[in-house]
Amino acid sequence: MECRGYYPDTAHKRYFDYYLGMIIHKGKIIDARLLKEEALESGSEDIDSVVVREIASFRNDRAYADMRALFVHEYGAEMQEKELFSTETVYGDWCGFGGSPPPYKEQMDTLVAHNDRAGIVAWLQSASIEKQVYAFDACHDMKLKGIKLSPEEQRLCKLISKKKGLIQTCGGCLYGAEDIREVISGIKKKKEVGVIGSYRWEE
Repeated sequence: MECRGYYPDTAHKRYFDYYLGMIIHKGKIIDARLLKEEALESGSEDIDSVVVREIASFRNDRAYADMRALFVHEYGAEMQEKELFSTETVYGDWCGFGGSPPPYKEQMDTLVAHNDRAGIVAWLQSASIEKQVYAFDACHDMKLKGIKLSPEEQRLCKLISKKKGLIQTCGGCLYGAEDIREVISGIKKKKEVGVIGSYRWEE
């Protein structure tokens, strides 16, 4: 579960972007982080000028350890904690003023173009839901190219398609959160590789 809040500080020409991320299982909070992102509102657009600070956190240590073990059992890889509450990864095709693909979208297209199945599987096993959905998208593109998914790739895609919650998305200048299942549903409707993406490839 994720939510954001925006607070402008007009006196100092800054904004504060608050991010609350929580891991909830069976109605109980396992882990929670409140982050504060601060950047200049005008002037330099250098991403290095953005500062992210953790304001508060909570963790149920026993439940968290159980979650890590379950992740390894389900996804076949260790859970990378730094990916859980990353505010940098966003799912989308064309984002920002003028419309350009986000970095992970470009990387996804490269994985598909090179038929890099190992790279796609690594994303399917990521703790970042945004990267997992990119990988689901990549698997869909691979099928559209006539490449049959392995039983393990199919199993991981099925796991991801059943997830509930929100995913950070972008479309043009609009950034926000969407239901994971709705995004997955949109991916399944694609009929051609690259039609809803940053590039089309010449085979």
